[in-house]
Amino acid sequence: MLRVLKSVVLFFIFFFLTSILSAQEYLSAAADTLLHGSLQEQLANNLIEQLLESVDSEQDPTEWMERWQHYMANPQSIQAISQRDLQELGFINALQLQAFIAYRNEYGPFTSLLELQAIPHWDANTIQLLLPFVSLPRASERQLLKNIFQQKPQQDLLLRYARALETPEGYKIVDPTRSRYLGALDRYLVRYRLHFADDFRIAITMKQDAGEPFFSRYQPEGFDFYAASLYLKKWKSFKQLILGDYTLQIAQGLLAWGGLGFGKGTQVGQVAKQGVGAKPYTSSLEYNFFRGITGTYTFRALEFTPFIAFQYVDGNVQKTDSGRFVSSFGRTGYHRTPTEIQNKNSLAQLVYGLNTVYRKRSLTLGSAVLHTRYDAYKVRPNTLRNYYDFEGDNLLTMNVYGNYTFRNLYFFGEYAFNPSYSEGRAFITGLLAGLTKRASLAVVYRDYGKEYKHLWGNGLGEKSNTQNERGLYMGFVYQQPRKFDWNTYVDIFYFPGPSYLADFRAQGMDLMSQFNWIQNRKDQYTFRVRYRLRMENYLPTGAPDNSLVPIDRWQLRLQYHMQYTPVWSFRARLEGVSYQKVPAAEELGWMVYQDIFYRKAAYRLNIRVAYFATASYAARIYAYENDLLFAASFPSYFNRGWRYYLNVQVKLTKNLNSWVRYARFQYPDLENLGSGLDLIRGNQRSELKLQLRYQF
Repeated sequence: MLRVLKSVVLFFIFFFLTSILSAQEYLSAAADTLLHGSLQEQLANNLIEQLLESVDSEQDPTEWMERWQHYMANPQSIQAISQRDLQELGFINALQLQAFIAYRNEYGPFTSLLELQAIPHWDANTIQLLLPFVSLPRASERQLLKNIFQQKPQQDLLLRYARALETPEGYKIVDPTRSRYLGALDRYLVRYRLHFADDFRIAITMKQDAGEPFFSRYQPEGFDFYAASLYLKKWKSFKQLILGDYTLQIAQGLLAWGGLGFGKGTQVGQVAKQGVGAKPYTSSLEYNFFRGITGTYTFRALEFTPFIAFQYVDGNVQKTDSGRFVSSFGRTGYHRTPTEIQNKNSLAQLVYGLNTVYRKRSLTLGSAVLHTRYDAYKVRPNTLRNYYDFEGDNLLTMNVYGNYTFRNLYFFGEYAFNPSYSEGRAFITGLLAGLTKRASLAVVYRDYGKEYKHLWGNGLGEKSNTQNERGLYMGFVYQQPRKFDWNTYVDIFYFPGPSYLADFRAQGMDLMSQFNWIQNRKDQYTFRVRYRLRMENYLPTGAPDNSLVPIDRWQLRLQYHMQYTPVWSFRARLEGVSYQKVPAAEELGWMVYQDIFYRKAAYRLNIRVAYFATASYAARIYAYENDLLFAASFPSYFNRGWRYYLNVQVKLTKNLNSWVRYARFQYPDLENLGSGLDLIRGNQRSELKLQLRYQF
């Protein structure tokens, strides 16, 4: 691998050196012109990329983006911001959160935002990210929210249009007896928000995917997906009330975790999840949420959150003389073909339960019960890896959990179980430790039983199913403020039963180390290495005389970011991958890209040019891409080709903003792209997006 990448590495080092010289020449003239907004935007983009890299399942970071935008428009008082508000920001780990609350309780109101530097375990990046979301109001200003409806509401309307510029074969078929896409290539998103500060919120989302019928006999209601929620904060003895769509984030996610959550990644402290309970659902993903009513009632140190939800969900339902059976649940949200439309809302789902929490100072204890019922019997697939999957028409799951802070130590854990299955148990426990002012440690042990059944969980693990896995995670962070930081972890895991692509018990290891060097206020370098070892079937799944063989995957990343002027910045990255399924030959892949950013008050522009070459899909590389506001892109780069995109934002008036995005993949060695209904005759795939946002 080193021989193959040698010339590319030399080129990248040359680019680094020339960039350093250019930066040094400019530094003497403008050493202090770095805009805080640019730095915060860079940190936020890094955080989103780390989130998307740390999960295998699809995630929608727009939930965080929307929350951040709301807090930037309505900064919270640093004197009164709640533990839940800080948790929902997503970048403050549990140890930092407890240190913040303890500091404010001990020393009283903050006299300056600079005082954040005195809080134990708070680093410069966390403080820099937090500053746009908080304020230091005078005492008189904190009395303005006695009656929220006497204020003028803030309203936000967002319109988005997107379309692929090449037409796949699925849109060209006219034969009604064949599978085909019944709609057009156009994609639409309409999003409306109404806020009375942070105390009363209404959210409405309407979405249409490409290929889905729009105002036709197949879809007379217009948009394919509608979502809405009403949120009221602090009403009488209720901490909150939610009517409509919501998600549950409980403890460490073994029983229920909807929405975003870090897995293994460079945010080592985030392996300790901070469940906020019930929260409004504002994402455009069409699954993994509840539609009903919930609220949190407080009585002294106790919080009770009952919830109930009823909705129709997608499923492959078959009717027989014995009853209704469902072979699989729909997890894509697509309703483009006759079969997908037939499966839409074919399954009735009822969910209800209760989450109870006791809080006193540094101690939190809780317990939850969640019951899910369907009007059809779920049939387990007849495969080895699905042998322990849920089967039936109802599932009861319960848990107990807690966390405790003692000085610079944060202990946490959760135990979940199925009363109907004697071996249906899952357990996770861990520790965050502030070793010194600059060093911290995370240790997490998990044991998810083969028989454990759940429908809504998403705990820390190598796989996303929170089942049939044991593992020990150890992470370490060392920071030298404004100079460098080092994040590293090792995760050793074991699958006691058959799993995806492994017919027998298997084990593996995941190791990552990342070093960030801040040369000065303008230049920053990142070096990352990651090694993953896992076992996989040598022959196709289910084949006789099968055996497991090791799979080695190395990943190397070099990145340079330069804030050249207050309006111009540049980012370059080189990434290489080595993949080998023993005894087959090693497969290599690499990618290099250059980003250019231009940022002014009324205009923003972002350009990327990337070149990539991989030996196969197994050696693919993922890279986060800047997108429209409240949108994210994290595509895979594989085969050989070019990637370009251009983002432009223009502030048309005080209340009206516009965005345009054009992106293209180009593969010189290919004649066709994709397969089946997504087959494109040609070697390029491009996309156009338009967006308007009106705030009033």
